[in-house]
Amino acid sequence: MPDQMLYRTAAGIIGGIILDIVSDKSDAGTRERAPRHKLFEPATLRVLGQQYRCHILNLSRTGFAFHCDADLPRNISIVVTCRDHEMVARVRWNQAQRYGAQFVLPLADSTLEKFARR
Repeated sequence: MPDQMLYRTAAGIIGGIILDIVSDKSDAGTRERAPRHKLFEPATLRVLGQQYRCHILNLSRTGFAFHCDADLPRNISIVVTCRDHEMVARVRWNQAQRYGAQFVLPLADSTLEKFARR
């Protein structure tokens, strides 16, 4: 419930974009997956006052997969910094030291293109 309040409060600020993300969660099994760009980019992950080194393995407009030695539970909020970009996300799945995260706000096309070009 607190997450939904946060999303709804922010949705008023940005014109409903985050609210759309919340509504997508209810039909996660049926929505179309955003195209992934394979990467192996070092990044810094911050969570609960701790900082970890990680590697982004793939990236899409809506989220990313990464490898990290941290023990991260599902649904925890994280901040990842890579190539001078700071991205806020929520861990959605984990398998050993591999994780998948969904961005709180989808990446702009221009930002995604910068990562895909390298």
